[in-house]
Amino acid sequence: MEAESLIPTTPMELYATVLRGFNEDIHPIYQSVLEECCKAAFTPSVPYTDLTDMTRAVLVAFASASAILRAAMRDQGDSVSLHFRGEDFVFPKGSAILSN
Repeated sequence: MEAESLIPTTPMELYATVLRGFNEDIHPIYQSVLEECCKAAFTPSVPYTDLTDMTRAVLVAFASASAILRAAMRDQGDSVSLHFRGEDFVFPKGSAILSN
């Protein structure tokens, strides 16, 4: 991308653009979810012509997916094990990711 206003041409360019908007580090599971949301923005049925709209769509998808993920993992016993995109994640009961 030559200028900030240009639409990213790959999901990873979009991911880097969106990630710059976060004020703090995000958990690796959320990074994976965000990457998936960025990939989805490049489906042929979603022809974005504006970086703001594209970013907004990714953030809405990310907020929805994150809330669903947290809800599905809540109250699952002493810990939650999750295999997502080739990575294993283990969250002990009471961890911040399960309570936020």
